[in-house]
Parts: sequence; structure tokens; C-alpha cells
Amino acid sequence: MSNESRETRAQLRTSSFYATVDGVRLHWTERGAGPGPPLLLLHGLADSQHTWSIVGSRLASGRRVLSLDLPGCGLSDRPDANYTIDWQARLVARWIDGIGIGTFDVLGHSFGGGVALWLLLYVAHSIRKLALIAPGGLGDEVAPLLRLAAVVGVWERGGQWLMGPLTGVLAHRYGHVLTRAERQALHHAPHTERAIASAHRILKKGGRLVILDLLSHRFERARELCADQWLGFSEVQLHQWLEEAGFGKLEVTVVSREKESPHFQTVFATGSK
Repeated sequence: MSNESRETRAQLRTSSFYATVDGVRLHWTERGAGPGPPLLLLHGLADSQHTWSIVGSRLASGRRVLSLDLPGCGLSDRPDANYTIDWQARLVARWIDGIGIGTFDVLGHSFGGGVALWLLLYVAHSIRKLALIAPGGLGDEVAPLLRLAAVVGVWERGGQWLMGPLTGVLAHRYGHVLTRAERQALHHAPHTERAIASAHRILKKGGRLVILDLLSHRFERARELCADQWLGFSEVQLHQWLEEAGFGKLEVTVVSREKESPHFQTVFATGSK
């Protein structure tokens, strides 16, 4: 195998990690290696580290790239906290000190850009370069949808009710163009059924859980290349876990199938509390 092929495989291989900081369990992924300074990627509001899947792989040439699930997002804990930018930044700063990455670069998008800026208050001595993409916290403009969400009761009454149907429509319409990394929300969860049960506890009555993942497959190299703990999930498994967790109005269906080998299929599952 050529050196170029080895480097490409190192860029694509993703490893999943957890660490507990101030009682909050944080999840992040890493890819790449090399002499370059580590790069920390911080996602936006209501997003996860999966948003960096494509960009992260391209940036992992000759350096270590860390993509963090901010508290309350992805596979990180959802503690009872105020979730201000300062709270998030202090938690991320302590996590940085704990894993000992030394001097690093940071790239933040939207809300993650605001957190990245706030990190300068706590770990400026360790930040070599700071890059921001449409960062939150600069200027006084607020998007109309965010203004609407700020109205008391709007998000609580309508947000969770709309999430399931809207995601279902988008999955059926655009499921075939999703990358594999974008369809593996549960692949790195050690106990998938517990994650689904936790979602049921967190949701308010009338809320909906939406799962977009890979259908069961036999591509064993996924464990090595992407640190997958599970090789997809069957429709029967997902239906059973949703039912056992207490969800009703269940829908589990395959929404797309790749033409190229190994012919990954995307499964869409949803249930209401």
C-alpha cells in the first residue's frame, strides 16, 4: 500500500471518545494524525459533530482533528444547566485541559463560533489560530426564525410536534444524497436501547423521536474505518426498542439504497411520546 493510500485511510478513520468534565459526559470524535497543530471543530446550535464529517476528513491531512458534541447535543450529556455561552466555554476549556492537546487551532460555526470566541477568555494561551463561520454573538441581528422561537411557548408547543413529520418528508426526499457519516447517529452508542429510552425520558408529552441511520449490513471494515460499534440496525430491532421505551405511533421504513457496493441502505424511524 502506498504512503498516499495510508494517509487517506488515516483521514477517513474516525474514533469515538468520551470524558466526564464537572459531572458532564462529553463525546467527541477524532480523525487524522501528523505534525500539524490539532484542530478543534465546534458545531452550531441544535447540531452535532456529524456536521463536520466531510470537512473534517479533508482537514485531517497531516494533523489531528477533534469534533466535539457540545453539551446537550449529539452523544454528550444533557445536564440541567443554563447552557449559556460562558457555561459552555468553561466546560470546553476544562475538557481541553483534561485531554492535554496543548497548542491548537479552533474552527467554530454559528453558536460554536460564539463558544470559540468565548474560549479566548479561558485558554487564549493555547489557541494558535481562530476561524469563524457565520458565528453567533457578532452583531445585533437575529434571524426571524430565532425571534419566533424566543416567543414564550412557541417552541415548546410546536417544535417537537413538527420535528417528526418534517424530518420524515426530508428523509424520503433527500435520503439518497446523505453521506454515510450523516446516517449513523446511533452507531457509536455503546447501548443503543438505552439511548432511545433516554430520549423518551427527555421528551415532553407529544414530542417525537426521529432516527435516521443505516439498515443492517455486513460491511465489517466499518468497525475499523469508522469505529462503528454496530453494523446498522434492522427494522424489527428499531421498532422493538422504540416500543419498549414507551413510544407510540411508530413508523420504521427504508428510505434509500446506494447503487454502489456495499449498497448501504438508510432506515427512517420515528415515534411519539
